[in-house]
Amino acid sequence: MTCSRGAASPDSHTRYKLFAASAGFCQNPGCSKSLFLNLPEGKAIHIAEMAHIVAANDDGPRGDASMPISDRGSFENLILLCPDCHTMVD
Repeated sequence: MTCSRGAASPDSHTRYKLFAASAGFCQNPGCSKSLFLNLPEGKAIHIAEMAHIVAANDDGPRGDASMPISDRGSFENLILLCPDCHTMVD
């Protein structure tokens, strides 16, 4: 769950905070999918995908050139989604 967009990428504290806020579920209000999968061999993996509310780039979906780049990676501008919901919004 990384972002290659420099300053729009959240720090590790923000990523932990996102997982805590999600309680392990997709943050799309119409979805309740778990962001963790239990694999047959007893392993659990996360499938969470971080999504920007205002796009990381000015020309991205929901872009807003007036938002400072440093704010684009903030907790308030990020949500965790399941892969299906992330694909639908982006």
